Amino acid sequence: MGAVGGIVVTTFGIGWTILAFAITRNSPFPVVGILFPLFGICFVCLGIFYVAYSIRNPGSKNRFSIVDIPTHQKGPDPLNQRFGPGNLLERAPKAVRPNRSAKASPSSIN
Repeated sequence: MGAVGGIVVTTFGIGWTILAFAITRNSPFPVVGILFPLFGICFVCLGIFYVAYSIRNPGSKNRFSIVDIPTHQKGPDPLNQRFGPGNLLERAPKAVRPNRSAKASPSSIN
């Protein structure tokens, strides 16, 4: 899905660049004729990068991920080092623990 988005961005950038050069061709300010089409070139570069990233990443051995899933080879979990292994709710004081076993009755609501 990401490669399709990259192709759309690249196509948009090509269209933007062509139209921007055509529109600003006879501009009284020469800087406008240079800067305005550069936005399209940025879109083209971004789209090409995103297509390459989307195609390369799924097939890679060490692919990029939004979520880091630690393994034993990478090292211990820093939260387990600080708080210890296990469920934190079991070690919480009774005043903090949610009472999941008690059911609300109509008389206790008022």
